[in-house]
Amino acid sequence: MNASPGQKSLRHMAWVALLGTLLSMLTGCVYLRLLEVKKQLQNFDEYFAISGRSELVIEFKKPVIRVKDTRFLIGAEPAHESREGEHRAHYAFILVRISTVSHPPPLARLTLDLAFDNGKLKKIIVPETFMMLFPRNVIVDTLKQAKDADVFELKKLARAQIHLEPEVEAELPSRTKTELLLGVPLEVREEVTLQTLVYRYTITTARRPVPIEARLSFGSDDLLRKVFVQWDQSAIEAYFVRSQ
Repeated sequence: MNASPGQKSLRHMAWVALLGTLLSMLTGCVYLRLLEVKKQLQNFDEYFAISGRSELVIEFKKPVIRVKDTRFLIGAEPAHESREGEHRAHYAFILVRISTVSHPPPLARLTLDLAFDNGKLKKIIVPETFMMLFPRNVIVDTLKQAKDADVFELKKLARAQIHLEPEVEAELPSRTKTELLLGVPLEVREEVTLQTLVYRYTITTARRPVPIEARLSFGSDDLLRKVFVQWDQSAIEAYFVRSQ
């Protein structure tokens, strides 16, 4: 017997509910594994190793993030993959620029490489170009302090206050250096005591819109105070507490 329009509608709603439940379970598992990485940061030297010369290699000694997790978190397939030696995935990101600006800035194109072992994320390889803006010491010290970040799971937001040693703090980019490397911002937002420069990147292989927005906030002294990065549905916010 043929189903009535009402029965078909109920079946459709049931399938939608089932798919929604499965998706929430999947994303929930991903964030649970991210929380496990956060726990590992409590004992940084036990779970991580730092290496590389021109590039920065962050190695996971006890990997928990899976290949599918990285695809989900980044929002796209890699530009290309290599399985010679170790399994590597290469991503490329293009800066969204104002159409009237003719010459691309130095960081108009960024890349990222991920290395996997037995289906889990083993290494993050940060290119030398990215460290023109955020040097190696800044990245590593910020990563170490991520263990104290507040995680708001419903908002998919991680927020942390970062206290850097004076010699590392001095390596943070100024507003002048930021505009030199990233060019004219798409937008400048005025806050109470800060000016925020807004930049956006796209992923070359994204099949759907994956917004990557970086908001870099500077004080009247030209010094960086806050970084907010919105990547698809997730966000990271870091406050750099300046030494007196």
